[in-house]
Amino acid sequence: MFNGPRSAEKGAWKAEAGNLVDDTLGSAKDVLTPKGSVHVSASEGMPAAPRLNSHAKGGTDMFPVPEGWNPPAKVPYSSTPFGVPYQPMSNAGKPLPTTTDMMSWFIFGQKSGK
Repeated sequence: MFNGPRSAEKGAWKAEAGNLVDDTLGSAKDVLTPKGSVHVSASEGMPAAPRLNSHAKGGTDMFPVPEGWNPPAKVPYSSTPFGVPYQPMSNAGKPLPTTTDMMSWFIFGQKSGK
């Protein structure tokens, strides 16, 4: 479960947040059971959203879906038991212009054979 991942790297926060998601998926394979999944949440305004949306569409040559994972299913945030309402905040503690009603879960399932 990874809720609203972001990077603090100025100037490259979208790329770094996408790399954080990909690196998390890379290490998760080693600790999950073969049918385990990873849930990552984001809204369109969050820095990891471009990479997550790309992965949901099958990835790109530059940013393929990480090895061992199927493209994620994208479902509304509130449609799972993990979709607990909260107010997303900035690193400075200020409310972001998004709500959980605007968020989605990207649910990555492992490919067969791990």
